[in-house]
Formats: sequence, C-alpha cells, structure tokens
Amino acid sequence: MENNHGRQPADTHDRIELRSDKVRHIIGTRPPAAVRYGTLIVVVVMALIMIAAAIIPYSPDGTTLLQRLLP
Repeated sequence: MENNHGRQPADTHDRIELRSDKVRHIIGTRPPAAVRYGTLIVVVVMALIMIAAAIIPYSPDGTTLLQRLLP
C-alpha cells in the first residue's frame, strides 16, 4: 500500500460528502415507534427489577435490601 501522508484522493472526498448528507438525514429523522417504545419498555422493566430487588426479602432472616440500608 502506498502512503499518501494523510491525503485522500479527490474521489474519496466526494464520496464522503455524499454520505454525510445521507447520515445527516438519518440522524435528523425520529426513530420508529417500535424503537422508542421498546427503549421505554426496557427502562421500565429494569426499574421494576431494581425496585423488586430492594423490596423482596433475600436473606434467611427475612430482611430486605432497604431494611439493611436504612437504619
């Protein structure tokens, strides 16, 4: 491979410019509803798991994580 010392051929520069318009268009559009609501569902499920882990007793003496953390 030949080293161009950081310089790119002119045709490569033109292709990058064409792609950047497409990328800007993709970034500018809102994601589909499935992606938005899917992300929301994942966040809600993770929050419910964290809440359940704090409330459900896990030790043999029946104490919860919140009871151990709060004096």
